[in-house]
Amino acid sequence: MLVAGPDDRGSLEYAGSVGTGFTAAMLIDLRERLVPLQQSDPPIPGLGPTPDGVVWVRPALIGEVAFTEWTGDGRLWHPSLCRWFETDR
Repeated sequence: MLVAGPDDRGSLEYAGSVGTGFTAAMLIDLRERLVPLQQSDPPIPGLGPTPDGVVWVRPALIGEVAFTEWTGDGRLWHPSLCRWFETDR
């Protein structure tokens, strides 16, 4: 899953991808939450090339992600999903 966080101006900035930490129940719940949020364009301007098959969603969930550190280019190193929070964004 591609993830983003707020930059200094409050805009979303790409932070990398999270591919672990998901339980089976979390994946089912996450799919139910994300399907209604699908949109045709990325919510992050100027994202650049993305992998085939990416499905864009409106940023309406906040995830808690554990990670080792930030990389030199501002990406999460060894991220793992912990849980989700709802937002009114």
